[in-house]
Amino acid sequence: MTFEEIIQKNFVVISRKGVNIRAKCPFHSPEGFIGGSVSALVFNTEREIWHCFDCGKGGNLEELVKALEEIDISLELERIKKLN
Repeated sequence: MTFEEIIQKNFVVISRKGVNIRAKCPFHSPEGFIGGSVSALVFNTEREIWHCFDCGKGGNLEELVKALEEIDISLELERIKKLN
């Protein structure tokens, strides 16, 4: 899976300008994936880096995958808590 495919699959994309894609940041906004208003997350598809200008998270492709996995784990734990 390419860097851009990961972005398209996992983030709410707001805009694209050249090699930069702006999206909603799920790392500090629980609504980031589905309807939040925070759009300070920027991806550079040429350099395969990302950075959120609000919460400061960022890094390379490997760090992006790790951050997404952390969100998946957090969401699963919340789901389990609600079942109990």
